[in-house]
Amino acid sequence: MRFNQFSYLPVFHSQVLRELSQLGLKLAPEQASKKQLEQFVRWSFFTYANTDYALSTLAADRETDLVTFFQSDRELTTEIFYTVVFQLLGFSYLVDFEDAEQFRKETGFPIVYGDLIENLYQLLNTRTKKGNTLIDQLVSDGLIAEDNHYHYFNGKSLATFSTHDVIREVVYVESRVDTDKDGLP
Repeated sequence: MRFNQFSYLPVFHSQVLRELSQLGLKLAPEQASKKQLEQFVRWSFFTYANTDYALSTLAADRETDLVTFFQSDRELTTEIFYTVVFQLLGFSYLVDFEDAEQFRKETGFPIVYGDLIENLYQLLNTRTKKGNTLIDQLVSDGLIAEDNHYHYFNGKSLATFSTHDVIREVVYVESRVDTDKDGLP
């Protein structure tokens, strides 16, 4: 698998904070990176009543789960960041990848660890293992209610319109194209 991120629009930091805030994720730039990552991961598991359980199923490294890591005094490293990020995108640690840095290089992962808020914003625009973007996955899981109003993230419309009352019809169009090769249009 290779990551190709053609539709990502770089935006100003103020717009990043505003769009994340509109989704219900209020990250403080002065907060420690480890705390920001914890807040993001807990926010992404909005379907769980107890996010500690969800975090305990993710690994920070070979010996430590994510809850234990967030409760420890250990610093957030590049290796831990990529390990967590790949798991959020649906990859299984020690199954799909063992060395996060090597996996990042092999797949051409577009995010370079740096400003964590910018990294998390770009992560939401990154494709998951199943092919859809992380923000689309979260929206389809119910992050934003189907309120029949437009919601945008990174210049793209999110799927927040209910399709339950849509009338579906099959329409046949006559054309001059001979698709069945019988000599008749």
